[in-house]
Amino acid sequence: VVGSGEQDKKANKYIRIKPKILTTLIIGGNTGIGYETALDLGRRGAVIIMGCRNIKKANNAALKIRTASKESVHVIELDLASLSSVRKFANEVSKITSKVDILVNNAGSKYFIKQ
Repeated sequence: VVGSGEQDKKANKYIRIKPKILTTLIIGGNTGIGYETALDLGRRGAVIIMGCRNIKKANNAALKIRTASKESVHVIELDLASLSSVRKFANEVSKITSKVDILVNNAGSKYFIKQ
């Protein structure tokens, strides 16, 4: 039981506070550390928004997270190499929530150097 530290003097009990639901934005949350982070935060009661390049993998990961956590998981396509994709992603996030409590920047990238 989470208490506020203030006692209700009449009932002599701690006032119970409902835990805050946090909205978490995870970039690259469909595999690896990003997935495990999304899963853990979902189990703790966070609403998850995942920005991923591979929608099929992201939807599979989201289903597993929803099943394990019973929390809301949103998947939005995001390709960080494309500014139009980033703009579209930001627009879609703003339709889901007016604020993000936790941001996890976990996107991987591949760089090729010409020799």
